[in-house]
Amino acid sequence: MIAIHKLVDIHNALPESSAAKTAILRRIEQQVDQLDTQDTARRNPIGVVLGVLILIVAGAASWLMASTGAWWWLATPGVALLWAAGFIGIGQSLPSVPRAANGQSLDYQSKQADKQALRRVSQATHS
Repeated sequence: MIAIHKLVDIHNALPESSAAKTAILRRIEQQVDQLDTQDTARRNPIGVVLGVLILIVAGAASWLMASTGAWWWLATPGVALLWAAGFIGIGQSLPSVPRAANGQSLDYQSKQADKQALRRVSQATHS
């Protein structure tokens, strides 16, 4: 299935008298209706599992640093980054939001598509 924003770009590029323009508009409306009726909200289980695994590694490293001391304390910044990465990963993956097949939230993907469209427009105007 073609992304809606690509269909909109195609629709806008076609001349007004084109029969394909109305067909594409119908397809866009169908996809939007389908998005409204689908329950696409889900969690990203891979992200949650990776976040938990990172937290386990961070906890083991913290325990090692606390129990042995000595030069292990030099690893504190790295372990702090592990703790942060684990909590951020879980925080991003745990909410039940509409997601694409790769686990990214649809909001994130639409922002990326908007950025790419802006780049294309700015390149076209500067050429």
